[in-house]
Amino acid sequence: SAWLLSATLVREQRLEDERRHNLALIETRRQAAAARALAEESARRDLDQQVTSIQAEVLVEGSERKVRELETLVASLKASLGDAELRMAKSERQAGQMRAELGKLTAELAEEQWQHAGARARLEGVGLRADAASRRALSTTQSWKSERARAEAVLSRPEVADAEPRALFRSATSA
Repeated sequence: SAWLLSATLVREQRLEDERRHNLALIETRRQAAAARALAEESARRDLDQQVTSIQAEVLVEGSERKVRELETLVASLKASLGDAELRMAKSERQAGQMRAELGKLTAELAEEQWQHAGARARLEGVGLRADAASRRALSTTQSWKSERARAEAVLSRPEVADAEPRALFRSATSA
């Protein structure tokens, strides 16, 4: 009976130890599972943070690349603008030169027109004088022809044909 009691006590003790051991084992497993869950959560967070960091780096690199592209584009546009401004200034200079040349040619044309008008007036004056001179010459020619015809008529008369030329000159000047 003491032995039975002692065996029962040992068995109960063992059962109690086993139960505590099982409870400790369950608690250890629970703690390990919780630690594993925390570690997995921490790893997920670290991974998410790394992914976010990588994405941020990619965005930053993309932004930096885009900034460089935009800076290159701005430089190209500035160069194009400079070229366009040079062409525009050249065009404006050429337009100014053309306006000056147009003014000069207009003045020359006005001078030529004035000289042409003066020449026309002189030619018309010369023409009028030539017409007047031509009329005078025609009138003189007609007078000379009529005088010649009259003189031939006078010379063809018989009384004049026998007369001396001095006598005819006297009678012509006295008449």
